[in-house]
Amino acid sequence: MRRSLTRLPIVAFGASVFGVACGDAQVPGFPPRSPFAETERFSFYADPDINLHHLLYHWARADNGEALTTVVEREQVDALTDGERGVWEQAVEAYWRNAGTRNILFDDDLVALRGQIARREGPDGLPDRDVRLYRALENARPVYAARWAEPHRGRNERWILDLLEDLPAVEGSIGDGIAAAYGGQWPDARVTVDVSPYTNRVGGYTTSDFHVTISSTDSANVMPQALEILFHEVSHGSSLELPVHRMLSEAFEAEGAEVPEQLWHTVLFYTAGELTEMAYEDLGRPGHVHYGEKTGLYMRGSRARESAALRTHWAPFLRGQTDRDTALRRVVVALIEG
Repeated sequence: MRRSLTRLPIVAFGASVFGVACGDAQVPGFPPRSPFAETERFSFYADPDINLHHLLYHWARADNGEALTTVVEREQVDALTDGERGVWEQAVEAYWRNAGTRNILFDDDLVALRGQIARREGPDGLPDRDVRLYRALENARPVYAARWAEPHRGRNERWILDLLEDLPAVEGSIGDGIAAAYGGQWPDARVTVDVSPYTNRVGGYTTSDFHVTISSTDSANVMPQALEILFHEVSHGSSLELPVHRMLSEAFEAEGAEVPEQLWHTVLFYTAGELTEMAYEDLGRPGHVHYGEKTGLYMRGSRARESAALRTHWAPFLRGQTDRDTALRRVVVALIEG
């Protein structure tokens, strides 16, 4: 049975994205940033500036044959006024010239830009090319506010509300389970989660400081897998991911073998999936399908063998049936012996 939102321990509030009249009028900026909803461990934002930043990045790539995903708003460009279209095209061109071939996650300067956009700090201290991106975003705000900000806000907020149907009841058990499984540390502060229609190629990314950006439109990010993938993303924070690399390195070194290149990431996927499955079982709702199973991720390349080994040997540890060292050793042997 699904629980009523009125009983969830959250704080939810929203703000209009419109500062003044839209159209060709000047919009000085969006309102100060505040969370749309919070739980014990998460703060969720439906931030128009973050949405706009990612939209311009993906639009620019799509316009230049480097699309990472389908940008449906490009089909609506003919609806813009001449003034809006000129402003928008200039912003898109600035994003292509200054960010088009850069990776939004692995480029440290782009990560810093996202942080300053989120914190409303302005462009001070950014490299020149990222100052140009910030100015392009500022110039594009009136067009975005007039055309796309409101539907994006609604989509993001609906995604968050869907997640909040279940999250408060399971966030403690899953979060603590992830930290315990890796011998890591869940962050003391609430995890910042920016929800945006566009993020990166795979529907979400996380930086080492536990700043999550997750897509509200990715076809795989729907409940209940959306809840699971949220915890997968948090697992990329430094105090959780680094212990995974360390424990795998030690386990394979003990057997005189090299760690498979992507095993650490398969461990993150599988652990979040299994702990989510266990949490739903505790709610009396068994049968959760892992994100990796739902999307076919577990069957791609080396992950087929890795996920099978984790299902056989790592899952018993997560369920309290064996200890971590024994489970890791069995995983290592299974993968070495093939």
